Amino acid sequence: MLLCFETPAKIVGMVRSRRPEVALTLILLAGTAQCGSSTDAPGGQALLYIDTDAPSISLAREQEHAFLTEAAVDLLRIDILDPDNRVVSSTDVAAPDEMNWPVSFGIKGLEGAVVSRVRLRAFRSQRAAVTTDPNTNTKVFEPIAGYVIDRVVEVPVPYEKGVFAFRVVLRSACRGYRPDFTRHATCVAEDRKEAGFRDDIESVAADTRPAREALWWPGDLQRTDSSQSQDCANAKDHCPPHSVCIPGGFFMLGNPRVVGFGPNTDAVPPHPVVMKPFCIDATEYTVERYKGSEMPINTMGRSETDPYGNELCTWVPDNSDVNLPMNCVTHEEAAALCEQSGGRLPTEAEWEYVATNLGRGSLFPWGDAPPTCNSAVLEQQETDFLFAPECGFDGLLPVAKGENGKQDIVKVWQDPTDNGGSDQGVWHMAGSLSEWTLDSYTSYGNVEPTTNCWQRQGLFVHPCCGIRGLTKTIRGGSFAEPLEYAYAPLRRGDQKTTSSALVGFRCVYSVQGEEEDPVQYIEPNPEQPFDPSYDAGPIGDEEPPGGIQ
Repeated sequence: MLLCFETPAKIVGMVRSRRPEVALTLILLAGTAQCGSSTDAPGGQALLYIDTDAPSISLAREQEHAFLTEAAVDLLRIDILDPDNRVVSSTDVAAPDEMNWPVSFGIKGLEGAVVSRVRLRAFRSQRAAVTTDPNTNTKVFEPIAGYVIDRVVEVPVPYEKGVFAFRVVLRSACRGYRPDFTRHATCVAEDRKEAGFRDDIESVAADTRPAREALWWPGDLQRTDSSQSQDCANAKDHCPPHSVCIPGGFFMLGNPRVVGFGPNTDAVPPHPVVMKPFCIDATEYTVERYKGSEMPINTMGRSETDPYGNELCTWVPDNSDVNLPMNCVTHEEAAALCEQSGGRLPTEAEWEYVATNLGRGSLFPWGDAPPTCNSAVLEQQETDFLFAPECGFDGLLPVAKGENGKQDIVKVWQDPTDNGGSDQGVWHMAGSLSEWTLDSYTSYGNVEPTTNCWQRQGLFVHPCCGIRGLTKTIRGGSFAEPLEYAYAPLRRGDQKTTSSALVGFRCVYSVQGEEEDPVQYIEPNPEQPFDPSYDAGPIGDEEPPGGIQ
């Protein structure tokens, strides 16, 4: 059949038109499809049902699984494209509840038009860029690449009388993939990321609303109805005694709200990530653990003092407080101590997944409330004589799971076998010491072909930037740094040979019973560097190349 788009399809209803000279109409249907009488138009009507396997935001809030919140959607953007792939008209459909899905709308056929090209984007409005329509002065939500499930379909618009129904599913495995208008490719499923615009479109009965698509679970995770996954059902049997079991899930690595610190520390653009279960130390690695190890550290010439000459390195021989977190170690030394403990340093993704409340997208371990002196061990050490620390002069405190820990805890789950149920949590991820991670450091916006670990589309699975380099990533704030360093997505790098009184570490471990380390190392592809202009930042009124052939 000859593909023709000489006359745009008409769509009936609430429409934000970007080309006022073209009248488009869209019919939004709440239940069983009744797209109108076939006598209303010279031809038939195509009825399109749009569903998704992502949870609605209302369902996510009802469930106890933290990661569902970031995986949820509550808005569907429908863009009608012209032959040059320009947006002719656009409308947003609010769909915060399970009963709103599938969304349905009808497209009326016109003489000479046998196909309508439609771009569909499902996303969460709270994770979108908000602009103002200059014509109506109303808010417009622009989906941000990485958060959105994005797909283009070409729907047959019949000229014959009658209603013809089709069903399309926006799948979570395609989150972060954007359509390629040059090659007419779009992601339709985990194993079909470059399908055609007409692929995977199901013909269905026009008089019966299709059933809701089954809910997506990231990876091969097995879930129960409880707040705790099977991954951590018997945590004490899965992890070392000083660590906490972290269930797998989904989250966004990075956060568009954490900007303004500089291109090397800003947490943009964000990336969708699937996490496997793992175990992580409940507190930072302590002096006591080091003194019980068999790995001596060369102390020659290594010392840091405050302006008054007080020693800041916690593991020096004459320091008697073994409960202090260990600092003044290089990346290689920290990695070796973790290896001796049967683990390794955490990846950036592991560290941030925990610090942002296991997929809830929090700015800080305790939530989104701005940090104060009661939030974490921050800004309580004088580093020079110019400014007094805002939070006093207590300096670095021993690791604590109580009052000294302040609010700096991520409550992971409750252990019903521990004398009535004690909270199992991870402490001191916002303050105390900044921490080494396993990843080599490169900014999320880096476009160099040999180091662009993060410039890729789609889901990452338990990732780690594995490029060779001297710079390693550091996460979290410290006792001598300002309160704003408590942002969980904030990141920076330092030479792996550097030791600092402000930097310590903690270790992670594979869940017992797992045969392999879940980490998947990301290597850049110099031959096919990713074009960040196609994936970074808000999706606006772009006019992608290529038209209908």
